[in-house]
Amino acid sequence: MVHGQVLDYEEISKAVNWLGGMTLDERRAIPGLEPGREHTLHAGALILERFLFSLHALTCTVSVRGWRHALLENDRYFI
Repeated sequence: MVHGQVLDYEEISKAVNWLGGMTLDERRAIPGLEPGREHTLHAGALILERFLFSLHALTCTVSVRGWRHALLENDRYFI
């Protein structure tokens, strides 16, 4: 993931299904995946998918700065 990259809900849903069908060894073989993340990658993708679904959001934007900065940068979405 790259800071500022926009992720589409459909892409995330496909990733959830793809990751859910993989073994831990197959996840370990994903290029660029940090060691140890193979255990949580599918769960994290599933949480993101469900979060977007509950908000009726079609996209989300990757941020390496965390929630506080994301909220400040996107204050137009909050009242």
